[in-house]
Amino acid sequence: MVAPHRCVDDSLLRQSSCHTTSSMAWSLRGSGRTGGSASSARAGTPAPTAALGGGTDIDRNVPVWDGRAQTLEQFEEDIELFCASCEDRQLTLLGPRIARAHAVGSKQRSVAMALTVETLRGKDGPQKILAAFKASLSDKPEGEVWTHVQKYVFGGQRQRFSSMAEYIVAEGVLHERALKSLRTVKRPAAADASAAASDADAAEEAQIESVFPEPLRAFLLLEKSSLPGALRVPVLTQCNYVYDMPTVGTALRSAFSEAELRRIDKQASDETFRPVWYVFGEDCHDFTCD
Repeated sequence: MVAPHRCVDDSLLRQSSCHTTSSMAWSLRGSGRTGGSASSARAGTPAPTAALGGGTDIDRNVPVWDGRAQTLEQFEEDIELFCASCEDRQLTLLGPRIARAHAVGSKQRSVAMALTVETLRGKDGPQKILAAFKASLSDKPEGEVWTHVQKYVFGGQRQRFSSMAEYIVAEGVLHERALKSLRTVKRPAAADASAAASDADAAEEAQIESVFPEPLRAFLLLEKSSLPGALRVPVLTQCNYVYDMPTVGTALRSAFSEAELRRIDKQASDETFRPVWYVFGEDCHDFTCD
């Protein structure tokens, strides 16, 4: 027979053990909350969507460009959304984070780091990085000046079965190369770096930028899109008489889906190689008249 005091000791021991286990479980659950230990935070706790200071966590989902021309437009949209999702007081921190997000040794990081720290930390730092990325696409040795100008004005048509997004980016590259070649034709440098000389340089740069005004660029974009004339009318109607690059570019992308664009290109390709007798009708293929 078991002694009564032995039963009491066993009961107290079990209660004490349960209490200790419950306290440890509560402690482990509490450590995952704000203010817990650093080791528990590293154990797979999801990163918060907002920083502890109340602002957006700007170290998450930083836009990164892979260096390809066809993805630059998507990167530009990511930049706009990234900036729009942050508070105004955080805008000066976005540029350095975008530069840091690119791999060390990559061309994208080198282009971004070529900007000054003041430029990166400006509120428009992300836009300055984007502009530098666009300029890097045309960073090639320039030949005869008019070669690039003529290629932009008369060449660069959208290749059939290629996307509108890729075509629009390629048009921007041709435009940058044309302006870059025009900048090589400069007036003789002033003998001194006076304020008048600086004003003349600024005026010359403004004149070069105005060689291709925005409406002309927009109409060139539409003209070289390889769309039949009848299909360009809905694009112009969608622009609502606003003829600039962003408006016309958006209208071109939204007017036709990728499947519709492939169908249009296929039809145009079939008509290009269609025999002459098919055009005039099978009954007149011998070109004889009764």
